[in-house]
Amino acid sequence: MSEGEHTIIGKIPRERLNQIASRKLSTLGVPVRLAADRETLEGELGLAGRVLHPATGQPVTRARFTVVGHDRLRFLDAPLAALGPVPFFDHDRLVSLDDFYEVTRRTPGVELGRVEVLPLYDAEADLEGVPGTVTVVVVPRVDPLHPDAPAPDQ
Repeated sequence: MSEGEHTIIGKIPRERLNQIASRKLSTLGVPVRLAADRETLEGELGLAGRVLHPATGQPVTRARFTVVGHDRLRFLDAPLAALGPVPFFDHDRLVSLDDFYEVTRRTPGVELGRVEVLPLYDAEADLEGVPGTVTVVVVPRVDPLHPDAPAPDQ
């Protein structure tokens, strides 16, 4: 049984785990492929320089990974490899559009007027069709600084 997997997962055939993981990652817009060993799923995330290497301060632009079990990624390159297996999908994660709406609505201390979820949209770069990217736009019910027309603060 692989690291971090509970007993029932150890009984599921590798091919089925790959199907489950592939479907979950596809939902997130993350492409995967079968590795050269014909058993492991692998892929690459484009990070657009949003992650900085802690030692050099240089942007990390890509993250190669393999899939562990059906719900974890193991990054292959420093500095992310030091994280060990990272869950990408579980009941507390944001996966579907409804998940984003639900978690946003549950945020304590925020009276929401409107929530818009924009899948595959990178607001910082103003680009559409960016895999693995979701922008959540939150309009407060009341904006004390702009009571007639709420305005963004970031």
